[in-house]
Amino acid sequence: MPRLKNRRGAIMILAAFAVATLVIMLAFVIDLSRLYVQKNELQTASDAAALSGALHLSVTTNHVSDSAVAAGNRNRILTHNAALVVGDVMCGVWDGLPVNGTTPNTWHSGSPHALPCVSTDNAVQVTGSDPTSYLFSAVLNATNGNVGAVAAAWVAPTVDKTSCIKPLAVDYSLLLAALDPFRGGVARNPLRVLDGIDYSTLHNNSSQLIFCLKDGSTGHATCPNSANTPGSFNIIGLQPGDRGGNQYGNELAANCSESYAIGAGDNIDVQTGNIVGQTRQGVRTFCSNNTPCTMKFALYDNPTTDPGATYPTDKPATDGAACSGQTTGTGVCYKVVTIGAAVIDYPPLPGTPNGVITGHFTIANDPGGTIGTTPGLLQRVILVK
Repeated sequence: MPRLKNRRGAIMILAAFAVATLVIMLAFVIDLSRLYVQKNELQTASDAAALSGALHLSVTTNHVSDSAVAAGNRNRILTHNAALVVGDVMCGVWDGLPVNGTTPNTWHSGSPHALPCVSTDNAVQVTGSDPTSYLFSAVLNATNGNVGAVAAAWVAPTVDKTSCIKPLAVDYSLLLAALDPFRGGVARNPLRVLDGIDYSTLHNNSSQLIFCLKDGSTGHATCPNSANTPGSFNIIGLQPGDRGGNQYGNELAANCSESYAIGAGDNIDVQTGNIVGQTRQGVRTFCSNNTPCTMKFALYDNPTTDPGATYPTDKPATDGAACSGQTTGTGVCYKVVTIGAAVIDYPPLPGTPNGVITGHFTIANDPGGTIGTTPGLLQRVILVK
């Protein structure tokens, strides 16, 4: 009978090979997990940077990269802070609206481009990177010693409908009257659509676009471009059932009191009334809680400046089919052209009479609004890449 061979050495070799394989697999899994976390956290930092840069771009083209880098570097990646730099930031034009019936959702030709940003840009791209030190760099596609992430945020051109607006209305022609001097003083169509020159003005000269949001007395030096008649506050009913000075004051003071969305094409009741006390207190409360004090309100089409309007005018405000349904006060039914935004002067300018609210038109971000296609004062920043 043959003797069994001693296989003790072979088993030890197999065991060593198995242990080595398990160690390698474990190291690979650790590398893979760490890479996954690193890339996700880098992407989060890049997303934050792009969004912050785009928000800044919606107001001004200056210091966009500083805003983006500062926001991105507040994020942690593994055991350290993100280290984005100005060179990681680019600007450009994102084609996010229908072109020939389709929506490209891609960069326009020639975009993105290196800094500085220009007034025609509507998007920011951030290309982030973070150093790596993996055992399996080649396998994990990190052979250059870095992992990367790309994010792009688009400043959508307008918000078509929105909620949480103030119960105030302003003639759309006042916005154009404030913008026209920056176009060489040439009178423009009273219902023209905002263009690149207007947006450049809103970006760079917003503080000079002064107007009276409300004028409760008579025309005076603080309201040189006000078309309001004496005693007219141009109050609107945001939804059926709105009535009374106290409700108006509460809506003026609240951060968001109305979920009812209105926008371009809607009809509104423009009421008259000299409600000084509720206006003063409502503005004081709202502006004390919001810095800067930015308000959203309706910009309407006045048939005085647009004789060709085809919607009902001088129609009783009690006609719910035409307007929002407010049943008190006297007023007319006007059509909303767009939703406006203004930074309110608070504390009030010296010498401003009671019941007068001054401010300047501005571009504001509205994350909850519905995207439209016509340029306006409310914009929405969207992460598109």
